[in-house]
Amino acid sequence: MEAGRGFTVSSAVKVYAALGVVYVVWGSTFLAIEYAVRTLPPFLAMSGRHLVAGSLLLAWGLSRSPRERIGRAQIVAATIFGGALFLGSHGGLAWSQTRIPSGVAALIVASIPLWIAVLDRVFFGKRLSSRAVLGLLLGFAGIAVLVDPIGGGPIDTVGGLVALASAGSWAAGSLYSRGAPLPKNPIVSAGLASLAGGMLLLAASALGGELAGLDSSTVSGESLAGVAYLIVMGSLVGLTAYVWLLRAAPISLVATYAYVNPVVAVLLGWAVVGEVISARVLVAGVAIVLAVALIVSAPAARRADGRGLFRRGVAVEDVARLGRRGSWPRSRGYGPGTPRKRRADMADWDQVEGKAKEGAGKATGDEGLEGEGKVQGAWGDTKEGAKDKAGDAVDKVRGDD
Repeated sequence: MEAGRGFTVSSAVKVYAALGVVYVVWGSTFLAIEYAVRTLPPFLAMSGRHLVAGSLLLAWGLSRSPRERIGRAQIVAATIFGGALFLGSHGGLAWSQTRIPSGVAALIVASIPLWIAVLDRVFFGKRLSSRAVLGLLLGFAGIAVLVDPIGGGPIDTVGGLVALASAGSWAAGSLYSRGAPLPKNPIVSAGLASLAGGMLLLAASALGGELAGLDSSTVSGESLAGVAYLIVMGSLVGLTAYVWLLRAAPISLVATYAYVNPVVAVLLGWAVVGEVISARVLVAGVAIVLAVALIVSAPAARRADGRGLFRRGVAVEDVARLGRRGSWPRSRGYGPGTPRKRRADMADWDQVEGKAKEGAGKATGDEGLEGEGKVQGAWGDTKEGAKDKAGDAVDKVRGDD
């Protein structure tokens, strides 16, 4: 079965079973954190989770990809990536859950797609569709109703804002990972980042005085069980199911976890530990979940030329569109005789498609697709080199720069 095509009966059963695992397991991790931080310090609890899970994932991934290279660049990238996802996001989330209910935390963390849309626009220039803009307005309005940053609401404001910041940290780390030199195998990459994040969490725990103030006699079995659940189900079973889904199912289907997880978390918090679903929480929750659905389902928008703090030059989507058409519009200054410094902004379609295939292969661990992308990209580079030489000759004759 290929992603995006019709499922056979057997493959459909596997896909929806894996999707159900992601829905329930990742939705239940908020409740597991609720138990973990009852008698364990939050950063220490998350450190234990990621040190153990990261070690297991890294060992498993390397056993499947013995040729995987882990050098200084990969370690640095994994430390930054893991710091954003596991220290900033999971550590902040665990701390916030010492002050706010698990269901409320899940609704706030559901804002990750909102953060990604905003940061992608600000830093990388990705345009927002009208549906995405509506989703952003609705989602942040729902969060404001829930958290009440002015104060006076039933939810602890500081805890709510820290949970919101943890969602932003996850989004920033996710965007950073797109171009980071992380290991090619996704399991190795996740394991290395988790291990690095666990070390950072342990350092934060020590610096924050959690280790010095820990009394092991007060640690309950339910807190230890919560950490164990996070390791086995959250980091191993859930992640494995998610990575498999990315290769076996359409991304539009996989992305539905973003707005199903908070619903599962709220219901579990209500059913298991008696968390109250007030009218305020219900209204805010509906707004946030609907906002996430709008953003996740919004049509892809191309990037704006030269927009974004980290982007300058021609948008990749424009390159792809123009490359398919085989011509460059003179209204934007492209075409035969374009000076070398302007031709540097152009790209051959084989270059674009090759890089896309190579990136997809790295993300999914598909070495065949990655290799195909490298070959196609190299062919595009060769053609571009020939075009540059021809263009330079024309420029020389015409006397252009």
